[in-house]
Amino acid sequence: MKKTAALFAIALALLGHQSLHAQGLLAPDSNPKPTQKSLQEIWQKIEATENRVLILGQTTNSTALQVQTLGQTANSTAQQIQTLSQTVDPLAQIVRQGPAAPGMVAVQGGTLQTSNPLNGTLVASFQIEKYEVRWDEWQEVRDWALFSGYGNFTTGNGTAADHPVREVSWYDFVKYCNARSEREGLTPVYSVNGTVYRTGEVVPTVNSSANGYRLPTEVEWEFAARGGVLTRGFLYAGSGILTHVGWYFSNSGGGTKAVGTKAANELGLHDMSGNVWEWAWDAVGGLNRRIRGGGWDYGAANCTVANRQYDDTVGRSRHTGFRLARNSEN
Repeated sequence: MKKTAALFAIALALLGHQSLHAQGLLAPDSNPKPTQKSLQEIWQKIEATENRVLILGQTTNSTALQVQTLGQTANSTAQQIQTLSQTVDPLAQIVRQGPAAPGMVAVQGGTLQTSNPLNGTLVASFQIEKYEVRWDEWQEVRDWALFSGYGNFTTGNGTAADHPVREVSWYDFVKYCNARSEREGLTPVYSVNGTVYRTGEVVPTVNSSANGYRLPTEVEWEFAARGGVLTRGFLYAGSGILTHVGWYFSNSGGGTKAVGTKAANELGLHDMSGNVWEWAWDAVGGLNRRIRGGGWDYGAANCTVANRQYDDTVGRSRHTGFRLARNSEN
C-alpha cells in the first residue's frame, strides 16, 4: 500500500512537470527524463529508509525495555543494600564493643521486645556464656573451692561430664560464680557484709563494678535467648521449630544431652530452649528465684523464650542448671 501510494505521487509529479514543459512555462530541462529504472531506484531508497526507521524504532523500544529492567535491578539492589545494612549495623556495634572473654558471647544492649510483662525493658550490654555450665566444669571449680574457704558446696550431678550440671541450689550457683572468679584472678561479684560470699545460704550483695562471673538477670537472659539486636523473632531460642534447637520431652529420651548438640541462636548461644532450666538472679517473692528456658522433661510451651517460671532457692532439682554472665567491659 505504501509503495503504490509513493509511486502514484511520483507519477503525478512527473506528469505535471511534463505538462508545464509542453506549455512552454518551464525552461527545457537539461537533465534526462526519469525512467522506470530511476523510479525503481528512488523507491528502493525510500524503502531502505523505511526499514532503517523501523529498525531504529525497534532498537528504541529494546533500549527502553533495557532501561526499565535496569531501573528494576537498581531498585532491587537498593533494597538488598538496605537489608544488608540492617544486618551489618548491629554486627558492627557488637564488634565495636570488643571481644568477649573466652567461652562468652558479647551481647550488645537494646530494648527487649517480648509478649510478657518484661516488654520494653532496656538492656545494657553484657556477656553471657555460650553453653550451660557442664558437670565436669562444676566439679573442677568445686574441688578448688573446698580448699579455698568455701563451705556448704554441694557435689551436684550430671548424666555425663559434658552434660549440664544439675541438682544444685541457687545459692550453690552463686557461690560457684565467686569461686570461679577467684580461681581465674577476677573480682568476685557477690559479697555479704563486705566479705566475699563463700558459705551459708544468704542472698548476697551485688558489686556491679566487679569483673567476675555472675548469674544473668531475667531480662538479660531473655534478651540473649531472643538473639539480642540480631533477633529474628523466633518462638524458641534460634528457631520456630523446637527440635532444631532444643532437647525437651518429645525428643530427649528421658534425660539431659551434651551441651551444644543442637543448633545455636542468632548470637551463637546453645540450649537456651530445653535441656535444663536455667537460674536467673531475680527474686519472685519469698525464697523463690526465676528459672527460664524449659528442660528435657517439659513440653514445648515451657521452652519458649517468653515463658517465665520460678523455683525455690534451696531446692536442688534434677531439671535445673545455669549459665554464667559478666559485665560487658570485663
